[in-house]
Amino acid sequence: MTNPTPNSEAPESSSKLRTIVRLPLRLLDWMAENRTNMMTVAGTALLGIIVLVGVFVYKQRELQRWHASQPKPVTLAMALQSLDEGGYVEARKQALELRSKLNSPEQKPACLYILGAVAAHQAEETWGEERRRLYQLAAKYLQEAQQLGLPSDRAADALWLLGKSLALTGRYGESRPVLEAALAEGAPAQSDIHHLLVGAYRRGESPDLEQSLEHLSKYLEDDTLDANDRYSAQLLRAQILWQQGDANACSKALDAIPLRATVSSEATLLRGRMLLHAARRFKLALPTTPTPEQNEQVKQKYAAAIEMLRRAQEDPLGTRAIRKAMYLIGIAYLDQRDTTAALGQFERTRKVYLDTAEGMAAALQEADLLRKADRDEEAVAAYRRVLGSRKNSDRFDNPWIPLERFRARALEAYRSYLTKSDYVHASAIAERMWPLYPKARALELVGEAYRDEARRLLARADQETDSQSSALAAQGRERMRAAGVVFRRQARMNFTTRDYAENVWRAAECFWIGQQFTKAVEAYEEFLKYELRRQRATALVRVGDCFISLGKIDQAIAAVRECIELFPDDAASYEARFIASRAYRENGDFVSAEKVLRDNLTGDLLTPESKEWRNSLFELGELLIAVGRNQEAVEKLEEAVARYPDGDQAVHAHYLLAHAYRKLAEDPQQKLESATVSTAKAALRKQLQTSLESAVVHNRQVQDLLTKRQEQRELTPLEKITLRNAYFAQGTALFDLQRYDEAIKAYSTATNRYQHDPEVLEAFMQIANCYRRLGRLTEARGTLQQAKVVLQRLNKDSKFDLATNQDRRQWTELLDWWANVYQAN
Repeated sequence: MTNPTPNSEAPESSSKLRTIVRLPLRLLDWMAENRTNMMTVAGTALLGIIVLVGVFVYKQRELQRWHASQPKPVTLAMALQSLDEGGYVEARKQALELRSKLNSPEQKPACLYILGAVAAHQAEETWGEERRRLYQLAAKYLQEAQQLGLPSDRAADALWLLGKSLALTGRYGESRPVLEAALAEGAPAQSDIHHLLVGAYRRGESPDLEQSLEHLSKYLEDDTLDANDRYSAQLLRAQILWQQGDANACSKALDAIPLRATVSSEATLLRGRMLLHAARRFKLALPTTPTPEQNEQVKQKYAAAIEMLRRAQEDPLGTRAIRKAMYLIGIAYLDQRDTTAALGQFERTRKVYLDTAEGMAAALQEADLLRKADRDEEAVAAYRRVLGSRKNSDRFDNPWIPLERFRARALEAYRSYLTKSDYVHASAIAERMWPLYPKARALELVGEAYRDEARRLLARADQETDSQSSALAAQGRERMRAAGVVFRRQARMNFTTRDYAENVWRAAECFWIGQQFTKAVEAYEEFLKYELRRQRATALVRVGDCFISLGKIDQAIAAVRECIELFPDDAASYEARFIASRAYRENGDFVSAEKVLRDNLTGDLLTPESKEWRNSLFELGELLIAVGRNQEAVEKLEEAVARYPDGDQAVHAHYLLAHAYRKLAEDPQQKLESATVSTAKAALRKQLQTSLESAVVHNRQVQDLLTKRQEQRELTPLEKITLRNAYFAQGTALFDLQRYDEAIKAYSTATNRYQHDPEVLEAFMQIANCYRRLGRLTEARGTLQQAKVVLQRLNKDSKFDLATNQDRRQWTELLDWWANVYQAN
């Protein structure tokens, strides 16, 4: 017979089981050794049956004992019992298990009630942030339980715990009706509920001081209160009466508090506040020019207040009173305009109690005083310190400086530095504005500071000398790019708001001005996805401009053409045509480039006063020169300089005109060589002379305008090159006019100004040529000798092949050859 397999879940005692199983085997062995008969075999079988029955009974008992040792299924009654007995950890565990199963509808609110009650009871045993977190958690669970409906026997307790949790997390307005309902339901701890309602009606939005006093009276009806509790309540009464403005009743309430009371330092503090208030009122009532006696009275009243506040600091255990008194003494000094004493007092308060309401208020006062004293480095450090101490704006509860006032003062400091163009300090403050301000708003302030600083740097770059200008411009663009990054971060935070597109636009503009064109394109294209009306045309123009800078000409043309086609009457479409002309020129499509410029100039809406019309006129003149249509170019550029003689483009226009007239002179000059008819020659000479004289006029205009500009600031590299070329071109035009003396003078000016540049050698050659034409060979040879000396002095690294048609060796040979020619003559 096979033994039954024991239940796998039941525990076995292996040693006992082996002993029982082996008994019949041993018995059989013994009987075999003694040669037993059939009766013995029958007895053996009977014994085996007995043994098997014994094994079965044993295993049944083992199973019963194992089942008895297993935990019983959790029930709601068990969880509530654990809660009532103070087993909060076990109660929470059981409630969570029940909540996961939810065998019946009434279990969910009951489980939430247990979880909320456990959190509230655990909060009583903790401190600081953890205490607040647990009360917030308790309020969450209990509010949800209330909404689902609690059993009647737990409703009152749930109301009490919920009201308490709301009140102790600063949600005073929400706690009032809950605590009142708890009173009506007969919740336990009625005295404690009245005490909480005193604070709830006194604080928060729409305080009701009469209700606060009423509940305070009911609290005092509790016969179980000890003396210290009653003195504390008396102090609370005095404080509420003070809030109501009843100074006499407040004084009487304070008189009932003996010096031995634990709240005596708080009572003394309140007396000091009353004296300080009286001193302020007396001071405000004085005339504009008080008498010496009146000034002395003010001093005495403030001195009495300060003395009383110092007495409030005498109790070493009265920490709250000490820090409040220290702050108020600083205010007293500030009222008397003793900024040195006030600053010292606020600094001491801040150093010891920064993490308290008084310490924070003192730190802000300290920062303001330092700023007003122009101690900017210390002031900004103080602002950053006080702003950095705020970890969560939702918990800001400062009786001395409300949140909105705190924000306003920090913003005032930030803007004061912006006004003074002190962007470094402004941005340093802005960087710490979160969490005092919402993160998106704080980022906006940082971005504005960076952007305004960038604008200032770029404006200075336009006014400074060349060496400083490039450095300032680089700094300005870098700061503008930083502003773009900040505005882009702000945009991401505002993705679900109406401000998103505007934030992206600001980021795009900063990237564009900062010449970070790839990011600018990304931002403008993002803007175009979400903004369907405003600034779309301008965004397309910016995209086109960025693509040109990136060398992506086809994309640039596509962007500006879209602007022109979709927004033909928008002001941005005119700028789009101007940018399109540049793109078409890059692609070599001069016909299309000319067309879009003429569209701007002949349209009905654009006037000569507009920037786009002016730019298009200058650009068209330059384009016509590029394609060799010099006569048409002259007409457009002459019109341009006549309309805009003082514009930034006037110098370049005069330079182009001089070039165009030189080109116009080439044709009659060539025809003169083959002309035979005298009248034709005369006409050609007149045409040649007119063109060359016009070139001389415009070269002189370039020189005059740039010389005046140079007196105000250093010229840009491009302006320097333009001025140099104008001097050389002037000499060439005068030479072609055969006005050799004037040509020598023009070339001499060039040699004096640019004696360290390889180009000066060509000027010497032309001067020598002028002397040769005038028959003054000695002076011609002298000029060539002077050129040789200059050549020797030129830097060995000078780029001859880039500036002239010969290298150093070729110039040496050329000067020697011409010197020999003149010597022979």
